[in-house]
Amino acid sequence: MWVSLRSVGVASLLLFLLTGCSYKIAEKGGVQAHKVVQLEPTKFMPTLEQMRAEKSKVVIFPIDEKAPLAKKAGAGS
Repeated sequence: MWVSLRSVGVASLLLFLLTGCSYKIAEKGGVQAHKVVQLEPTKFMPTLEQMRAEKSKVVIFPIDEKAPLAKKAGAGS
């Protein structure tokens, strides 16, 4: 059966993309080494009642690129 060069290239690219980080997972003990972490609730999350309301308000603020956390996260890039 003849396989085109294009399909081999696409398959190789997909294989490369899907396995790109697998060596890091293996270094750290595999998937079994990961654990669930309980996060603290944030003050910015809406309450359950607010989420069930019909109308939602969304506010988007401009990024402050000079803030230390924004610089570290590369938010302005």
